Amino acid sequence: QPVIAQVRAGQTQHHIVLTAPSFQQLIQAVTAETLPTGLLLKPVGAEELFRLLRAVEQPSAVQTQATYVWTVKARRYSIAQDAILYFESRSKKTFLVTAAQEYELSASLDALEEQLGSRFVRTHRSYLTNLSMIDYLNTDGIYIKNREESIPIRAKSLNKISRKLRELTRQRNSL
Repeated sequence: QPVIAQVRAGQTQHHIVLTAPSFQQLIQAVTAETLPTGLLLKPVGAEELFRLLRAVEQPSAVQTQATYVWTVKARRYSIAQDAILYFESRSKKTFLVTAAQEYELSASLDALEEQLGSRFVRTHRSYLTNLSMIDYLNTDGIYIKNREESIPIRAKSLNKISRKLRELTRQRNSL
């Protein structure tokens, strides 16, 4: 597993395939750190190996969709941008918020805004919001799909955000 940690610490595209002489050993080797692309029982035949490699080569929706990648203590994390509701800055920390949980980041909202582009919009000095997750907005705030609480909005940003939402809707409708 130290080898896997070294591979994952690099900034390369990679696939981890675990092999072991028994199914029990394979199951024990699968951890949050290993997250293998595939599992093979030893002895590994050429046909099995090539079948797995062909499956890995096939582009999937997960591999081709836009992701946000960050590193914490030499550990690399990745999440689909479509799963991100918003980023929030509070108590001098930045949090990535999804429907399921929050992740603490070291990046500033300014850096995130520049990195993520037009898909996310600065809705308040403390919030960077995923445009596709906005259910509706008004002068009271921005309401995220399937969430009860609202995100504050700068009054001067209301028209700009409304315009971006209309553009996004037009783009989706033209597909």
